[in-house]
Amino acid sequence: MDLYQFQMDIHQNACDHGWWEGKRTGDEIVALIHSEWSEALEEYRAGRPMLWHDCADMEEAHFEGCGKNRICTLNFPCAYRKKKPEGIAVELIDGCIRILDYLGMLELRITDIETVEELIAAAPALDYPNISLPPLIANLHLQISEAYKMLGEGSGNAEARKQAYLLMYRTVAIACAWIKGQGFDPEAIMMEKHQYNRTRPYKHGGKAI
Repeated sequence: MDLYQFQMDIHQNACDHGWWEGKRTGDEIVALIHSEWSEALEEYRAGRPMLWHDCADMEEAHFEGCGKNRICTLNFPCAYRKKKPEGIAVELIDGCIRILDYLGMLELRITDIETVEELIAAAPALDYPNISLPPLIANLHLQISEAYKMLGEGSGNAEARKQAYLLMYRTVAIACAWIKGQGFDPEAIMMEKHQYNRTRPYKHGGKAI
């Protein structure tokens, strides 16, 4: 995956679905990123898995692991499950997609990192397989809050804004590294969710932001 091209594709899809009509503020974008991190925590609190799909027809779904509490966690295609990916990892990826959409709007290529693997390799040194989700979420919130603060304080300073964007990019690296540390492929999940987002209705059926 070419990360820069991918962020531009994400932004184009957001434009096609009406999300960039009129002015969209940095405040709004940051708030939406925070909401995705919090949704990941809610998945964790509800005891849901990293990646799952809603089972559309439990009576007809006889595959092992499919249909329990309407949650399908099979690692191969199932004719009875819905297309929308769900779960802790997906909500984390949604936060990453929000960030990439914003950077795509700015048409920024702010690092020499070109792939998800390079992005993960550049993530801060943490024990990603063993760190639990709550401290990860707290860290992601902190990183985005710091970037938000830097954007406000550096509104007239190009270098300060660049550092804020780099910090946002670093947050994507942290989320992807943690997902990989749990044994899942962040790039595959990112692509699946992006492809699903292409099929969604205009403004997701009427959401305000």
